Amino acid sequence: MSISLMESTFLTFGTGTGTLAIFCAQKGCRVFAFDKSRKMLAIASKKINELDLNDLIHLAELSVTEMDTHLEDNAFDVIVAALVFSELLEAEQKFAFSQCFRVLKLGGRLIIEDEVVPSSLWKRMVHFLIRIPLSIITYIIAQSLTRPVKDLERKLISFRI
Repeated sequence: MSISLMESTFLTFGTGTGTLAIFCAQKGCRVFAFDKSRKMLAIASKKINELDLNDLIHLAELSVTEMDTHLEDNAFDVIVAALVFSELLEAEQKFAFSQCFRVLKLGGRLIIEDEVVPSSLWKRMVHFLIRIPLSIITYIIAQSLTRPVKDLERKLISFRI
């Protein structure tokens, strides 16, 4: 089963500068996008205003831990989390997963794009060498540290409440 983008309701959390929210809105989706960073949301808001997409995108300053009090059950066809789970602690990941499943409509899709730990030793060593300079750049730009998400598939299954 595929979900048509037209008239779908999207949730992007950790939306950052709004690039993904804008892309979805330009395809006809209604988007609720939130981030805890006021700076990122200011950039997103400016981009959304310039493209006249205010009717399709709602921005909110929220953290993942506020999803339970700000989002309704079964409200979204698609939830997209891009580079969010790597910034969360284990308990926050569990909470975020449970909230995603709560607000996702039956038959909806949860799309996660994030950094994961490679399975083989060789790949983990290469990953580590590449990750060091990228982590420094990420901290300079986003003022936050990330950690590769371990056992993402297992977490998706076990955290579903």
